[in-house]
Amino acid sequence: MPRVANPARQLAKTITDLQAQRRTHMAAVERIDALFKQFGIHPSNGRRPGRPSAAVKNARRPGRPPRRKRTRKTFSRSGLESVLDFVKGRGAEGATTGEINKHWKSEGRAGTAYVTIGHLVKDRKLKKRRLVGQRGSRYTAV
Repeated sequence: MPRVANPARQLAKTITDLQAQRRTHMAAVERIDALFKQFGIHPSNGRRPGRPSAAVKNARRPGRPPRRKRTRKTFSRSGLESVLDFVKGRGAEGATTGEINKHWKSEGRAGTAYVTIGHLVKDRKLKKRRLVGQRGSRYTAV
């Protein structure tokens, strides 16, 4: 039967190993700092470049209230209803993806209607036909 190691003993060994590694790394950092000082190099403060925090952004705007997050718009009809009604209104000819997206934007909706069109096709409320010789598809109501 294999012998099971004592978890407390393993944890203690791991901690002592990590402490030894930390001492090694700290000594290396001290040597690096000494070299920097010798050659007059000023290391950065350790902060990686990236997006500034909200506090920094708001500090750049003195005398003005902090920016608020965007809020979602509400519409009288859902996106699904809007697209389906638009395609039905186009009759047997249907509508292309570009036409549906223009209608989507004209209602003041954000983004594009691609996901909504996909849902309607999946639910078999719209039928998709590829356009020959050009990009996009034509959708008709089922």
